[in-house]
Amino acid sequence: MPKKGIYELEIREKIRLELYRLDWIIILKKAIEARRTSWGEDIIREWRNASDEVLSALMEVAEEARIFLTFEQRVKKNVTVIMSKKEEDILFFAFRYALGRRTAAVDILVTEIKNRWQEFRPHTQEQMQDEIRRYPEMYGSLGDQCDIDSWQEVLDLKISKEL
Repeated sequence: MPKKGIYELEIREKIRLELYRLDWIIILKKAIEARRTSWGEDIIREWRNASDEVLSALMEVAEEARIFLTFEQRVKKNVTVIMSKKEEDILFFAFRYALGRRTAAVDILVTEIKNRWQEFRPHTQEQMQDEIRRYPEMYGSLGDQCDIDSWQEVLDLKISKEL
């Protein structure tokens, strides 16, 4: 099998697993709340409306989890898994915590940011770089020289274009 075919299968499998991880109870609750009449006693007659509501709710939750990037978008970003919004938020909170610290946390976090840079939304990438640039004038030093060098590695990363 050609390499692209294997890569495409890996992405499809990861998307399938990401869909399994979604909270389907929330999805169904959203679908029911969107159009309660589709879920009444005569649900067979309303099957199309009910299926539309399930699909809409699924798309909303999957979009929040950033699952439904197309194959081309994933290849373009050169990643098979896109971090969820929650993961991005947690890494961003850790980033803010580490700014100005003089601990191993800086090196560990910068390594993680660099490894997952293409998974961050461009807005988050821009915000991280902006906060690194502004930190010294607002709060003082970014840390010791090794910390400053680590933050410079993040500043050297290219901002992704919106998909």
